[in-house]
This record gives sequence, structure tokens and C-alpha cells, in this order.
Amino acid sequence: MPKVHKVKARKDYPQFGIKKGDEHYTWSVMYGPRNSRTFRQLTPPKPSQLTSSEFLIEYYSMEQILEYKEEPYD
Repeated sequence: MPKVHKVKARKDYPQFGIKKGDEHYTWSVMYGPRNSRTFRQLTPPKPSQLTSSEFLIEYYSMEQILEYKEEPYD
């Protein structure tokens, strides 16, 4: 899992909806041995956004769905 950093924007990032001075989260995900992509967003990332593995993306997504379900009735 990549490290997530909370930083203050030094410039505008219109493709991410971030303006200069906004606090936002940034992280990089590896895609192959030498390729990576940097992500930025105003809200904290979900665990499924922090991996490039299709299996883990599905696993974390299902975990999030189950986490928000209500307790069964007795």
C-alpha cells in the first residue's frame, strides 16, 4: 500500500478540482516495474483506491459494502 500524504496545494489542479491553498490527499500507485501514477483528491482515499491489483480492488470494495450494512434483526 502506498503512503498517503495530506498536503497544501501550491498551485491549481483543475483536473482534480483542487485550488491553490486547499488541503488535499496525494499518493502514487505503481503500474509495472517503472510506471506509477499520482492521484490527488480532497477526501481521504478508500482502500480500494490504493492498489493496482484487480483482486484487491474487488476485495476492498466488498469489504466497504459489508461494513455499511446494518446488523441483522434478532
